[in-house]
Amino acid sequence: MLIILRVINRLKEFSFLLFAKVRYGNRFLIGRNVRFHKGASLVMDDKSRFSVENNFFARDYFYIRIENGNVEIGDNVFFNNFCSVNS
Repeated sequence: MLIILRVINRLKEFSFLLFAKVRYGNRFLIGRNVRFHKGASLVMDDKSRFSVENNFFARDYFYIRIENGNVEIGDNVFFNNFCSVNS
């Protein structure tokens, strides 16, 4: 049962990354080993960019809002539950 829940969570993470990549295209860049847990959301305007380097981990309900700016998150970064990044 635990393995099934892990697979479901991985599919949810993948669907978030796929949706963001389709919606924002080249303005959404991700590195290796990037994980967003449940409830992650990303809101960007047409002029903004968001990039994440390798080994990024965001816990539950991570929120990113970018207006007229660029956000770059480097290597080996961890955000805990209910964190937000606003630019």
